[in-house]
Amino acid sequence: MRFCRVQLRSPVRLGTDSQLQVYAVYADEVDCPEGEDSVSWMLLTSEPVTTVEQALTILRWYGYRWHVEEFHKLLKSGCQVERYRLAAEGMKP
Repeated sequence: MRFCRVQLRSPVRLGTDSQLQVYAVYADEVDCPEGEDSVSWMLLTSEPVTTVEQALTILRWYGYRWHVEEFHKLLKSGCQVERYRLAAEGMKP
């Protein structure tokens, strides 16, 4: 795992030379399962990352993202939330 502060420049087409300061966290999978390719991530965040603990927090937050996405997928497909919402819309006076 590595981390650093980076400056992102505005696209040339915008005609401005402003920059955005973010932090990059690089992580490589270790102990990859046999027969599978290891995974590498480059995460950009506006949260300050100047210590290993802060970098680990960013990685943990990124891991939570997958749980949230799975929850929404289950909610939409398994519980058919959108269908019920549309049905409720039709019941309004």
